[in-house]
Amino acid sequence: MIKVVLKNLRYVRYAIQADKISAWSIILLSMAISSMSAAKILAIGQLLDDVALSQSFGFRRMIVNTCLVVFVYLMEYVLSALQNYLRFRICIRLNNQMEDKFFLKLSVVQYSLLEDKKNSDLIFHVKDGIEKRFSDGFSHVIEFFSFAFRAAGVLGVIITKNISTGMILLLLFVSLGPLYQKLGEVNYQAYAEANKAFRRAKSYLQILSDREYANEREVFGYDAFFNKKWRTYYQTAIEKERGASKQNHFKILLVTITITFMTALLSCIMIPALLRESLSLGVYVLVVTQLFNLVHFMSWNFSDITENLSENALYLDDFDRFMDLNDTTRAEGGILPSQKHINIRIEDLSFRYPGCTDYALKNVSFEFKEGVHYAIVGKNGAGKTTLVKLLLGLYDEYDGQILINGVDIRTLSKATLSSVFSVVFQDYGRYALTLKENVFLTDFDDPQKAAQAERILSQLGFWEGLCHQENRMDISLGKLDEGGIDLSGGQWQKLAIARGLLSDALVYILDEPSSSLDPISERHLYDLYDKVFKEYTTITITHRLGNTKGQDEILVLDGGTLAEFGSHEALMKRHSIYYEMFTHQRSWYHAESS
Repeated sequence: MIKVVLKNLRYVRYAIQADKISAWSIILLSMAISSMSAAKILAIGQLLDDVALSQSFGFRRMIVNTCLVVFVYLMEYVLSALQNYLRFRICIRLNNQMEDKFFLKLSVVQYSLLEDKKNSDLIFHVKDGIEKRFSDGFSHVIEFFSFAFRAAGVLGVIITKNISTGMILLLLFVSLGPLYQKLGEVNYQAYAEANKAFRRAKSYLQILSDREYANEREVFGYDAFFNKKWRTYYQTAIEKERGASKQNHFKILLVTITITFMTALLSCIMIPALLRESLSLGVYVLVVTQLFNLVHFMSWNFSDITENLSENALYLDDFDRFMDLNDTTRAEGGILPSQKHINIRIEDLSFRYPGCTDYALKNVSFEFKEGVHYAIVGKNGAGKTTLVKLLLGLYDEYDGQILINGVDIRTLSKATLSSVFSVVFQDYGRYALTLKENVFLTDFDDPQKAAQAERILSQLGFWEGLCHQENRMDISLGKLDEGGIDLSGGQWQKLAIARGLLSDALVYILDEPSSSLDPISERHLYDLYDKVFKEYTTITITHRLGNTKGQDEILVLDGGTLAEFGSHEALMKRHSIYYEMFTHQRSWYHAESS
């Protein structure tokens, strides 16, 4: 139990870092409030004795002791109110501090670790607790020591009056610590397992409620199917929590009965001292009352505190595991010899995902030249997206080299790589922000840039069908804000494309940029690319080969290897993989010819 308490002191350290004055004030106030339990015993005990002996001492002494009791209760109330205010204040600052710490760490965790399921569960679990664990952890430590001071004061009074009773009570309370610690550990593991089930249930609930799935819900009528899945995982989570709670309550009930019986026995043991008048009637009544109050507190309140201390200690272990995840190995100061011209060379590149034995890419070598337009094609799983992830520096653990202007990208900073590449992902983000914020993903006010964004959105046909025309860059998207509008899948993709087009990059990577667009919009998109990116290097990943004919060079990946490359005409003459793919899709694009 001592190790658990010591580990929980870290919550106090974090609180002091967040707000030193408030944290220390809360600690001192807790000590003062807790010490008043002994003062109340003595003051009220003396008052009861004065009432019993009023004829001997008179009413003047009774009035003085009554005022003393009122003063003790008043001080306890005032100090408690002040402590609650400070606790509320520090909890906000502490939560903000730890959330900042969490997201700062998350922003630098290696991308490969984020794709691992165990790490994803760990991150979700830590994030789920970050908003309450640290503020609650600090509060639980304060409550634990407050109880310790309170119990010490009461036991001190009892020991001075009857040492054997006090020592028996002390040993009884100390022996309960390990039991409650064990209950806390069992609880934490149960809640961690329940959290995984809750996470899965939440994903199914989203399918049952989000507008994004409304069409398929209506057409396929799968509500009952997903409702069953949601209920199964939800019930699993509830049962895990309920099972742990039932066990705890049963054990605590047995402990309560035992302690209550022993307390009643101890109260009887003190009767001889009362008869010998070594213990006054007032003090005896207050001691017995406080004993039963402590029994109630030890049975339920203290069990909650110690269980929470145990759970919070285990949460700190998970938090430390998260903080120990490897950071990205991107260099901080790496720069390119030239920021105006670009040349990318891949040399004997091989890569396999963590935990996999098969290579996603194997011995790939190629050179991307400045101002040339490339297309990367291939079947699903051929390695197209993997190659892009490596170019973007999302993975560092690979064999071979990727050189930009002769510099290994592993020596380049994240900022430098961001200045080289702009990318439009197939799985683009949909943000409940204003249209302008969605395009730029930053908070700034540049009229020229905003006007450029409007022009690009117009060229993409984004405004067609939208009713909002005034201040249209400031309209809210999504349903979080009143008056916010939702977009079709094609409009969201056009927005993501505009986001990529507005970057001042040297190389533009387009990952399935037309997957949600109709053929006319797709044609307009590639016409716009030809116009905007005429002098830039572009790399387009696509399954739809209708527009690859206009690319300067086409790379065909097959099973992680570079099977062939060349112009559309050259590859068609080879009658190999590209020829088969294009011929199969020819009917999609009647205007195309081989």
